Amino acid sequence: KISNISVLDPACGSGSFLISAFGKLMEYHLEYLMKHRKEAEQGRLFPDLVQDERGEWKLSIEKKRNILFNNIFGVDIDSQAIGICIMSLYLKALEGEQRLPTRRSLLPTLDNNIQCGNSLVSGTTEDLQNLIGEHYQERQPFNWEVHFPQIFIEKGGFDIVVMNPPYVKIQKMMEDTVNDVKFLQEKYKTAQDGSCDIYVAFIEKSISLLNSDGRLGLICPHKFFQSKYGVELRKTLTTSGHLKEIVSFGDIQIFEGASTYTCLLYCSKKKTNSVKFTKVKDEKFLDAGLQLSLECKTEYEDNGVVVDFYKNEELSATDEWHFVAGKERKPFEKLSIAATFLEDLSEDIYQGVISGADDVFILDGKINPKKDIQILTSRELGEQIRIETAVLKPILQGFTDVKPFLVNQPTAHIIFPYFQADGRARLIPLSKLRRDYPLALEYFKKNKARLEAREGGRWAGNEFYCFSRNQNLFKFCGEKIMLPYMVNKLTAYHDRSSHYYFVNVTTGGYSITLKENSPITYGYLSGLLNSSILNFYIKKVGSNFRGGFFPCSTQFLKKLPIVIPETQDQKNIAKKIEELMNTINSKISNGNALAESEIFENQKQLDQLVSTLYDVDQFLEILKAS
Repeated sequence: KISNISVLDPACGSGSFLISAFGKLMEYHLEYLMKHRKEAEQGRLFPDLVQDERGEWKLSIEKKRNILFNNIFGVDIDSQAIGICIMSLYLKALEGEQRLPTRRSLLPTLDNNIQCGNSLVSGTTEDLQNLIGEHYQERQPFNWEVHFPQIFIEKGGFDIVVMNPPYVKIQKMMEDTVNDVKFLQEKYKTAQDGSCDIYVAFIEKSISLLNSDGRLGLICPHKFFQSKYGVELRKTLTTSGHLKEIVSFGDIQIFEGASTYTCLLYCSKKKTNSVKFTKVKDEKFLDAGLQLSLECKTEYEDNGVVVDFYKNEELSATDEWHFVAGKERKPFEKLSIAATFLEDLSEDIYQGVISGADDVFILDGKINPKKDIQILTSRELGEQIRIETAVLKPILQGFTDVKPFLVNQPTAHIIFPYFQADGRARLIPLSKLRRDYPLALEYFKKNKARLEAREGGRWAGNEFYCFSRNQNLFKFCGEKIMLPYMVNKLTAYHDRSSHYYFVNVTTGGYSITLKENSPITYGYLSGLLNSSILNFYIKKVGSNFRGGFFPCSTQFLKKLPIVIPETQDQKNIAKKIEELMNTINSKISNGNALAESEIFENQKQLDQLVSTLYDVDQFLEILKAS
């Protein structure tokens, strides 16, 4: 059976996956033939097994030639990569060969095995002309049934597909190959979202290339688990039951020098009833995790690896996938059904101000609020400037300024050339700037070229000093919860003073405004958001980055489960949470830093209250340790 197996890499590049597959096939053949010596070809001319100089048995060059010719197949759009791939496979076949037969071809011609073409682009001439244009041949279309007739006529497809598909955003392709994108979006359900990555189309295509018993194995980003563009791929994998196994590396970066977070994905053409999920929690356990993913048939958990199983129906075809395994699974599932989503209680969850030129608009230094003129440092000019106090807003710089039970006094301010009228943000007219804020206007003029250059000159003219976006500008002028964006612990600050701003997302964060008649208070909500319970939850539903960091964005914040106090016991707990947070807030808002011991005790008390509220007391240590 092994001798007839067909292995394909549809994005083979220089052949690393195919070389590994070839090596494994040679190992299997040698092991099998050594156990079944009678089946090995013994003829003197073309034996399957030969002895090396030490008398040890190995595959003959003829046998390796047959494996290469009959079992290994690849396609890539890069002709140079194809040449390297073929040469690398030849070199693999010649490994360990000391004496070679003469006067006959030792290695097969692989031109029909390893071919150049666009794996994703195929179809009739009419289709290709309509979608790509009259020069469609330049896109190197590849009709699989034509190029590999022996595979599709005799077997109905490949037995095994392995790959590391390219990771390229559709938006990036739009810059160079608009018609390619048009073709992909027409032919692949998974590629219809305008923000998708091309690897999702490769997965869809690869499944279609399998025969009825075929298997697919690949490494790819796990972002599609939660992303909007991953909906169609999730649907494809679940509704047809193709998904067989996932090995997640979490925040471990497998590829050196790349910031991609990946997983191993295993699929089958036949429908499966369950999905095996292996999570490698620590880079030190990478090899052990891979071994367990191969061998473990039951649930397993230790400090570095966890193995769990999901029924197919437990995976939503449209909702995000959240694989929470082992001892963390029960508390996660309990929290998931415990309450109302934050988005149902919020008037808005909004990002920081987008200026389009932060180095110009943000000035560094502390101010004296009693003075009308401040001396601050311009990041753009690299020098101190004088500017009117009335045109400045204090900003909190993400996790630098907002930490658990701590908020730093602002050391940066944004020049805010706006006023509010009719409920909208209005740019201060040039005439008013000239009259009331001449120092600000002088500074803007020094940076006019930089400001007008934004977005290809979009803001050139009399309003050159405006922000590039005017959303959310006055939402900050009210009570709110402020959450820094990139954190290693969910952190929320209740801004009762109503005057702090975030700038941007990555260096700032998101803020939450509750509905006018909300059944919960800001103080209560800030307590929930600072607890280890919701910290655990957002880490499980969100993206994870190296070093334990994760983003607090609208996508993940809006799905946080919030308990609305209804019973008297719940109301009593909610009151205690609010009182605790108001006490803490009063201290830190006045610039007083809490002692480490005080922070520890506050966190302990808060976690106990919130875990009781959510009825997860028995899981508290698990939640805190996550």
